[in-house]
Amino acid sequence: MTEATDHARLAVSAALDQVKAERAALEKAVAALSRASQRPDGRRAGVNGSAPPRRPTLPRKRRRRPSEETKGALLAVIAAHPGLTLSAIARESGISYTYARKLTLELAADGRARRSGDGWHAAANA
Repeated sequence: MTEATDHARLAVSAALDQVKAERAALEKAVAALSRASQRPDGRRAGVNGSAPPRRPTLPRKRRRRPSEETKGALLAVIAAHPGLTLSAIARESGISYTYARKLTLELAADGRARRSGDGWHAAANA
């Protein structure tokens, strides 16, 4: 029976050696994956390690103030067609309603246009 026991012990020992080798290989794989999930700056990446790097932010475009030429053209439309609504002013001048409203309110603040009822008129001293 000692021969059978020795044979079984050797078989179990060989299987255990295979398991130890597989464990060592798996530990290496885990270590490699841990290194791969580190970003170059040392911070950890997302869950799957594929978080894209951040793009540098671009400077924001600085908005230009409306030129006096544009305001003058808008005022000319208002003077040529007294009583126009903002929608009609925008359509006639070829600019968006929002931009026409902004410029018309600026012209009113400057005293060059005034609102009367539903329409806009050029100021008398403009």
